[in-house]
Amino acid sequence: MHKMFRTKIYFLLLLIPFLTKSQCFEITSILVDGCDGGNEGQNEMVGLKIGATPLSIATLSVNWPNNSYLGICQSTLTTAKIAAINSSIVACGYLKEPVGGILPANSRVLLITSENFNPSAQSFVNLSDTLFVITQCAGNTAGHFANYTSITTPSIALRTLTMMFSVPGCTDAVTYSRNLLLNAAQVPGAGDGGAVLYDAVGTPTYINNGCTAPFIPLTISAAISNTTCVGMPQNITSTVTGGLYNFISWAGGTGTFAVVSSTNTSNTYTPGAGDAGVISLTATVTRSCTASTLSASTVFTMQIIPTATLAFSNPTVNVCSGQNGTLSPITNATNFLWNTGATTPTLSVSPSVNTVYSFTANNACSSASGSVAVNVIPTITLTVSSSTNTLCSGNQATLTSNSSAGTYSWNNGTQTNSISVTPSVSATYTVLSYNSCFTVSALQTISVITVPTIALNSNLFNSCPSQTTSIIANSQPGNSYTWNPTGVNTNSIAVSPSVTSVYSVSASNSCFVSSTSATVNVTPNVTLSVSSNTNIMCEGSQATLTANSSVGTYSWSTTSQTNSIAVSPSVTTTYSVISSNICSTVSAVQTISVITNPTVSITSTPTLICSGESATLISSADPAVFNLNWSGPAITGSVNNGAGVVIASGGQYSLTASDLTTGCKGSTILNVLNSAVTASFTANTLIGPAPSTINFINLSTGANTFTWNFANGAASNQVNPSNIFNTPGSYIVTLTSSIDGNCARTYTLEIKIEDGLGIVPELITPNGDGKNDYFEIKGLDNYPNNSLQIYNRWGNSVYTSKPYKNNWDGAPNSAGKTGSGKLPSGTYFFLLELGDEANTQFKGFVQVVY
Repeated sequence: MHKMFRTKIYFLLLLIPFLTKSQCFEITSILVDGCDGGNEGQNEMVGLKIGATPLSIATLSVNWPNNSYLGICQSTLTTAKIAAINSSIVACGYLKEPVGGILPANSRVLLITSENFNPSAQSFVNLSDTLFVITQCAGNTAGHFANYTSITTPSIALRTLTMMFSVPGCTDAVTYSRNLLLNAAQVPGAGDGGAVLYDAVGTPTYINNGCTAPFIPLTISAAISNTTCVGMPQNITSTVTGGLYNFISWAGGTGTFAVVSSTNTSNTYTPGAGDAGVISLTATVTRSCTASTLSASTVFTMQIIPTATLAFSNPTVNVCSGQNGTLSPITNATNFLWNTGATTPTLSVSPSVNTVYSFTANNACSSASGSVAVNVIPTITLTVSSSTNTLCSGNQATLTSNSSAGTYSWNNGTQTNSISVTPSVSATYTVLSYNSCFTVSALQTISVITVPTIALNSNLFNSCPSQTTSIIANSQPGNSYTWNPTGVNTNSIAVSPSVTSVYSVSASNSCFVSSTSATVNVTPNVTLSVSSNTNIMCEGSQATLTANSSVGTYSWSTTSQTNSIAVSPSVTTTYSVISSNICSTVSAVQTISVITNPTVSITSTPTLICSGESATLISSADPAVFNLNWSGPAITGSVNNGAGVVIASGGQYSLTASDLTTGCKGSTILNVLNSAVTASFTANTLIGPAPSTINFINLSTGANTFTWNFANGAASNQVNPSNIFNTPGSYIVTLTSSIDGNCARTYTLEIKIEDGLGIVPELITPNGDGKNDYFEIKGLDNYPNNSLQIYNRWGNSVYTSKPYKNNWDGAPNSAGKTGSGKLPSGTYFFLLELGDEANTQFKGFVQVVY
C-alpha cells in the first residue's frame, strides 16, 4: 500500500517544465568552486534535467570552459563511491548510475568531473530526490571552470559551458560571470561552494551553500495577492520545488483555511475577527520515506483591512486665544468629513469662544464617527508698584502686583502677589503671571545708595626729589572728595615732596563716607667715585680698579657688576663704571697708560746644523738699550747681555730683553734644527739576467731629498725608484740623501746583470746530421748551479745531470754515466732548475724524433 501511495504521488506531483533552451535536456546548475582543496578539479559538478526522451551517455559531448572532455566512465570504483554517498543521506534522496548508459526520460542527472571524485567532498545529506550520477573519466586534475575574480572585463569574467547529445541532436549552453560568484557570507568573493542555478531560459542565480552538492532541495513558496476585509475568503497559490512530496499543511492567523492539509498547491483563507493589518501564514511541504521525514516551510503575508475606528486622545482640546489648534483624531479610515465641511484627516481651528467639532470616517470595510470640544483660553493683564523707589543700602521696600489670572512668580522665587526686599545694590524685580497659554511679566526698579567705594591709581608711589606725582581717586558718580593735608576737593591732586610723605582722601554721598591713603616714597640721587692701584704699567701687567657708590650698584665697561675689577690692557685704555637707581645714573672713569713691551727677534746662521758643525744666534736688540738674557741647550759662550751666542747643536733657544729705562720686557723663541741624515737602500735582487727591472727600497733617515745614479746613464729623484738594466755587466748604484740639498750623505750598492736564458727547445732530432742533435739552452752557462732531469711518459727518470752542459742527445744515463743506446722516439718531460737565488724552475716536454 505504501509503494502504491508513493507511485501515485509521483505521478501527480513530478512536473516536467517545458524545456525552452533544448528539445531533450536542460542544464540546471553548476558547482563552480568545489571542495577537497587541491583536488577541486575532480569534484566539480553539473546538474541536468532530461526531457521526455531517454538519452544515451555515449552520445554526450561536453565543451568545458577549461580542460578537454574525456568521456563518461562507470566502474566498480564509481559504484562504491556512490554507495558511500547513499549511506550518508538522511532525507529521502538516492543516487544511482544509469543502466546500460541510458538516462531515463524526465530524470534528474548529476555529472561529476572525475571518477576519482571524493565522496565526502560535497554533502548529499539533505538530498530529497533520486538523481542519476555520471562521472567523467579520470585524467583532468585542474579545474574545468574558473573561480571568482573581481575583474569585470567580459573576456576575463564570462565563462560558458556547452553540452550536446548527438542523438537525437540537441545542445544546451549556459554562461556565468566570475565576478558575481558568492562566498560563504553570500557576497561576491572567493570561497568553496560558489555555484550557479539556471532557470528554463538559462537565467543564472548565484548561490553558495558551502560544500553541498548542487541538487535542488525540497522547498515551497506561497503568496496571496489581494487585500481583503475580515470574513472575505482569499485564494492562496504555492509552488513546490525539489521533487516528490506527500502533503502540504497550512497554519497561522485567527481565521480558517479551506483545507488544513492536502496534496494541492492551492488553498483558500478566510480572515477571522482577530486578524488586522499584515498577518503571517505558514505553508509546510512534507515528504516521508521509509527511514525519515523531510519538510520545508515558507512564511507569507496577507493584508487585512481593519474595522474602521475613530477616537480622540482627549475629548476636550484647549486652544489659546488668537492662536490655531490642530484636531487629529486617531483613525484607521481613509475617507473623512468634518461638520465644517473639511475632508482632511486633521483640522486646524481658531475659535474665539468654546466650540464643539464632529467628525465622520470610513474605509472599504466599515465607518465610524466622533466629536471633540475646543476650549478657548483668554490672555492675562498684570501691574506692579513699590512703597519707595530709592533707599539707603540695608533698608527695606514693599512691592505689590495684581494679575487677572491670579498667579504670581517673582524672580526671587516668591509665589505671592506682594514681596518685601532689602537690596544691597540697585536692582530690578520681575513678576510673571501665567496660564496654560500665556505668560505676562512686569518690572519694578529700586535704586540703592551704597557705601562709597574709593580707589587710588596707586597706594604707593616712587618719586625722585622735586618730581611731580599725580594721585587720582575714583568713586561712584555724584560722590564728593576731600584731600588731607592739602584740603583740595577734586578727585585728583599733584604733589612734589622732597621727602617721603602720606596723602589721604575721603568720598561721601547722602548716606555714607569712605576714605583711603597713598604714600609717596622719595628716592635720593646717587654718588660715585673710582680709583686704581697704578696708572702706568708695562704691557701684560695687571691693575686693580675700585669704585664706591652710595647705592652699591656697578656696571663697568668690561661688563663686570662688582665694585672692584682687575684689568690687563695691551694698550692705554680708559675704563668707565656706572651706578644708578630709579632717580639718577652717575658715571666715573679711570685711565691706565700702557708701555709697549720691546719687540725682539733671533736669527740663526746657518738655520740647519749638520752633524759636527755649529751655528751663531744674533739678537735684534741693542745691548746698550736692553739687558739681554739667552737660554738654550747648547750655548758655548756667555748668556748675559751678549748681542749673539754660538750654539753647538739644534734645539729651542729663547731671548729675553729688558728695557734699561722702563723695565718692560720682550721675549722670543727660535727652534734650530739638527741634521741626522743617513743614506742607505737595498734592492729586490742584486743579480739578474738581462734585461732586468730592479726595484730599490730607500732606507735613508732624516732626509727629504734623494738623488739616484744607476750607473747606466739613468737617474731618479723618487723615494723608491725602479730601473731597467738591459745590458749584462756590473753597475754601482749611488743614492745621495739630504735635507733640501744640505747635510748630504751617499750610499752605493753593486747590481750584477748576467746574460739571459734562451728558449728551451720542444724538439730534438739526434740523428747525427749535425742539426738539432742536442737539447741545447742558450745562456745556461750563466747558471753554474743548474740541474736537469728527463722523465719518460710513466714518470721514470731516464736522464739526470748537474750541472747540465747542453749535451743530452737522447741517450739515457745511469749513475751519472751515459748509456750505450738511445731512447725510443717519443715525448719526454723535463725539470730544469737554474740554482739561482730565486730558485727558478722550468717544467715542460720535449719530443725526441730520429
